[in-house]
Amino acid sequence: VRYAYKEKFLQTPKGNLLSMGTKYPILYFNVIKGVKLYEANNEYLKLETKITKRITHRHIGDTYLTLSGAISDGDLPYGSLYYGASSYSWLNIDNSFNTMRINEFVSNRFASVFFRHDFGSLLYRTKKWAPELVIVSAAGWGDNSLTTYQMEPEFGKNMNKGYFESGIQINNVLKLNFQGYGLGVYYRYGPYSRSKPIENWAFKFNLTFIL
Repeated sequence: VRYAYKEKFLQTPKGNLLSMGTKYPILYFNVIKGVKLYEANNEYLKLETKITKRITHRHIGDTYLTLSGAISDGDLPYGSLYYGASSYSWLNIDNSFNTMRINEFVSNRFASVFFRHDFGSLLYRTKKWAPELVIVSAAGWGDNSLTTYQMEPEFGKNMNKGYFESGIQINNVLKLNFQGYGLGVYYRYGPYSRSKPIENWAFKFNLTFIL
C-alpha cells in the first residue's frame, strides 16, 4: 500500500501520468503472509513500513528523509530474513548502506533511517559548469530473535549495536543529455567499523537523471 496525500501529477501527451510529488510524507505499508502449502512448510507473518519526506529550504537546498522498518513472526525460511539495505559496489544507490557488504547482516526485524541533503548548485556555479554537493548519513539497527539459524562470524551477523555511515557526493560533474555523472565517498564508523581502516571507506560513481 502506498499513500501520498495531495500528490500532484503531470499528464503527458500520450496520457501517462508522471508524479510531481507532494509536500506531505509518503507512506508505504506491506504485509507478507507465508502459509503451509504443497511443499512449503513455513508459516510466518512479515510487516514492513516506510516513510519518505522531502523538505525544501529556500536558500540551502532540499532535505530527504527515509525511515523504514519491519518485524516478523513465525517460522521464517532463511531466505526470507532481512539482509540489510547493503550496496557495497562501484555504483551509488540512494537509501542504502553504501559501505555494508552484501549479506553481511541478517535480521528478522530492523529499523533504519537515511538522511540526504542536496545543496544543488548553490555553493558553486559557473556558466557552463554547476556541480551539486550532497551530504548523506545513514543509521540502522537489526536483530535476529530466531534461534533456528547459527550465524557465521563473517556472514549474517546481528546488527543490534547500530550501524552508522556518512558520506559526501558531488553530482552532475559531467552532464550528457538527461543524465548526470558524479562521485561519492562514504565512511563507516561505530560498533561495526572494520579492523582495516581502508575497508571502512567506499568510493562510488553517482548517476542522476536531469529533468
